[in-house]
Amino acid sequence: MPRASAVYPKFAYDNLLLLKDAGLVTTTAAGTVAASARILDLGSNSYHSGHVVIEATAIDTGANASYRISLQGSASPTFASGNFDLGSLLLGVAAVVPQGANSVTGQYTFPFSTEYASTTFRYARIFHTISGTITTGINYTAFLSI
Repeated sequence: MPRASAVYPKFAYDNLLLLKDAGLVTTTAAGTVAASARILDLGSNSYHSGHVVIEATAIDTGANASYRISLQGSASPTFASGNFDLGSLLLGVAAVVPQGANSVTGQYTFPFSTEYASTTFRYARIFHTISGTITTGINYTAFLSI
């Protein structure tokens, strides 16, 4: 059952919508929960919109580090083809992020919709694209609030 939590007080949290649990990442990959790939089945022909909630607890902003965290949608339950970015967030060092300041730890959100150009994407996952010179990486959790 959805509930507010001390960690995410502004958003309803449901563990079934967790896309990535805590853990340091240093390479480009899909999000995992309990060390397993996490793909949500949002239902056939089911439109959803809401926010992706990111709680960053560590961010390496050395050199030219950047971290794009995207919500990907797909018609494929394995994400083998037809993947589409439904929304994203860019974090990192000041020189590479639009905010012009180093990203800091804390809560970030971005909106999403599971429909684009009359196509509804049934499956969703979080995907982080990491580039630049990375020493320690980024530690974050991610979930959907719909």
